Amino acid sequence: RIYNHSQSHASILIDAMLRHTRGNEEVYVYSGQLPEAVYRPLLDCKARHIYLLLDENNGITWLSKLLSPSRLTVYQIKHPRDNHFLVTTGGFFRFVKDKNKAEAEASFNEPSVCKVLIEAFHRYKEDASLIRV
Repeated sequence: RIYNHSQSHASILIDAMLRHTRGNEEVYVYSGQLPEAVYRPLLDCKARHIYLLLDENNGITWLSKLLSPSRLTVYQIKHPRDNHFLVTTGGFFRFVKDKNKAEAEASFNEPSVCKVLIEAFHRYKEDASLIRV
């Protein structure tokens, strides 16, 4: 596992993960506000579909630059959780246990952890509303 403690390190990891995501995979992101400086690589991600779950939907208009809006589904959670994460069906993840800290752990090959995080995303989504970008 890779441990990281800063937004700049998060940007590097997220860029690498999204750049290596293939067209037959999906990406799931649970984030606070989805800062463009960190998540801009979503615009070039080749994933079949990108699912976003956000604590707040302020400042996400940059997402409208996605070439195919049909590949994007965005939700706003009603009761934010303590953690945040990015996970792909291809086995990549970055998990932030406490969203108030810049500490996270990541891996490029842990499908079993990814399965758990994807299941968590779907559970969290039950407490969310679909929003338009």
